[in-house]
Amino acid sequence: MGATGRLRTARLLWAARRGAQPAVDELWRRWLEDGAGPESARIRHALVRAGRPASAEPLRGLSRVALGERGADLAEALAESARRHLHPVAEAARSAILADPVPEVVDAVCEAALADEDRRVGSLTAWCARHGLVPSDPVRRGVFLLLTRRPEDRRAADPDGSLLALAYEAAGERERARIRTAVIGDGDLDLLRIVMDRSTRLSGEEIGHVTGQYARHGRWDDLWRLVATLPLVHAVEAMRLFTGGGAEAAAWRPRDADLEVFGALARLTPQAAAEGLRALASVGALELSVPGRIAEVSIDPSGRRLAVSSREDGDGPGHLHVFDLTARGNRLLHKRLDRCHPATLVHTGDALFAAAWQGRADAVRGRGITRYEDDMREVVLRGLEGTVPAMAALGDGRFAALEVSGAPGGEALARVLYFDGSGGARGGFPLYTELFWNTPLQEGAAPYRMAAEPRTGRLVLDGPRLQIIGTRPYARLARSEAVQGEHEVCFLGPDRIVAVSAATSRVESMRVVPGGGLETEASAALEPLSGRRHPVSIRGRGELAVLEPGRHERPAQVCYLDAATLGPAGGVRELDGRTGDALWGSPDGAVHALTAGGDIAVADAPHAVDVAIMARRWPGELGSRDLRRIELVRGDPATAAARPLAEVLWLRLEHRLATEIHISAVPPGPGGDDDIALGTREGTR
Repeated sequence: MGATGRLRTARLLWAARRGAQPAVDELWRRWLEDGAGPESARIRHALVRAGRPASAEPLRGLSRVALGERGADLAEALAESARRHLHPVAEAARSAILADPVPEVVDAVCEAALADEDRRVGSLTAWCARHGLVPSDPVRRGVFLLLTRRPEDRRAADPDGSLLALAYEAAGERERARIRTAVIGDGDLDLLRIVMDRSTRLSGEEIGHVTGQYARHGRWDDLWRLVATLPLVHAVEAMRLFTGGGAEAAAWRPRDADLEVFGALARLTPQAAAEGLRALASVGALELSVPGRIAEVSIDPSGRRLAVSSREDGDGPGHLHVFDLTARGNRLLHKRLDRCHPATLVHTGDALFAAAWQGRADAVRGRGITRYEDDMREVVLRGLEGTVPAMAALGDGRFAALEVSGAPGGEALARVLYFDGSGGARGGFPLYTELFWNTPLQEGAAPYRMAAEPRTGRLVLDGPRLQIIGTRPYARLARSEAVQGEHEVCFLGPDRIVAVSAATSRVESMRVVPGGGLETEASAALEPLSGRRHPVSIRGRGELAVLEPGRHERPAQVCYLDAATLGPAGGVRELDGRTGDALWGSPDGAVHALTAGGDIAVADAPHAVDVAIMARRWPGELGSRDLRRIELVRGDPATAAARPLAEVLWLRLEHRLATEIHISAVPPGPGGDDDIALGTREGTR
């Protein structure tokens, strides 16, 4: 530190001794950033003598720890302080934790140790192991003991692996990958099978990782047991481990009852399955129309319900409609709104929710979110502070609403409200709040677009920076550099998004990088469009659908891009020779629709939509009612290219249903109804 730096420090110390809080804050910041610097001891002595913490978080919590405070309200600060094992604050924090091991504090410390991933002597992980600190929650305890390499303790706490399976199901992408790596590193493939068997939320990457491990170790029974429970699109890929895995794999066969299904899957190549899905996606469009001009469309997560709002010109009314796509567009609901217009809506599969009523006389009127089911009206939340420009379905009947309001100074306040399946707010308050200070609303600082990732429930928002919000905790996971203007956004995967600039019509894909940033992976230029494109991620095909609007004699086109490179994929599709206003899609992109004026063209026939969705669903989610829809595809000349896929889907479902009927018909043994039989899952395959 030079003479200027020493003089600056001396001035800060002089001001701090006289009670100047800005000087105290700056000294805390310096000491916490560099506890081993040449002025560190002097600064710490002055701060302890002053006895005053910093004024704002996160420095306030860390400074309170350094001053010797402890308690459950300081759990996060104690954990962060203890993690800094080369900083003097760590000694104070660790002593406080051991002196008063409050469960909330110990839990926070263990989570910090998991996030740190440091195994060196003196690290928080090593310190927890040395002092026997574990989470109070049994589910989190199993993960902690596994990832901190304490196998004996883990087996004692969770002998059958059931707790670890629950933790895996609830974990995020990164932690799930760490759990798989740790289990495989221990060579415990039996534990891996338990975790996989009990998880109903596996990604394609996870499936490929686990099936590859089974094949590498020659665990063909375990591999087939998993393949038999996978969605068809993943089962076909996994079958290549049998057909191309060498002599031992090629010679292996399951028990007689499964031979027919095994053979059918082996004959259905990944190429034939992909062609079948394309055939299902290219069936003639379903035509719908509503009064006025369409404002917003929402397709529910199952792809079976399409909700639409429209507005008539001038002083005409607004309208809400819900159509059943599996019944050739049968109208389930029509609501005429004489004095207001809905600004945004979302269909969760259980009900339609419409928000931010905009009156013609007043700028905003009757704020609230309204629930519609069977043409009944119920306001589920009132007293919102601002408008609701966007909502998104989160699965299981849940949804999120983006609310934007202005403060007296011209700042923009945006918050996300989370709702359960009935439409009630969880706890009655927002679970996430993001402030945009000192930015006039007219400069477009607040987010007005939002999209959800269908499997994890994560959200992506536009605004001055694109940002991803997690679900546990409800906090920002990543944020991009500053962007110009509005963007249409959607997810390509849990850690990948795509954004289309409304100003330049340029599309960019971005990936979350360490540190919480968003890094551009690929970009492409689209034809300029004055309206909204609503990019649609078609997860099952690894593609992105975007709208080319059409001009004069040329009709609108839906263009398909490769999700990885943003290069052309699968050509384009013209929809009934018309221009288009916007493109809309279901959360997984399996169903998408083009709107123009008051007309809607749904890009897929209902029975084709259903079977395409079934090919991506877990077999346990399908039932006997689905056989009829598969039969329609098997007999429809328009879906002839999808017939091999439909045949295998039919055979798998029929085999599973017959097995379940056979098991339920077996009479109880001589032991009576109170007996409990223990055995492998193989007997009920």
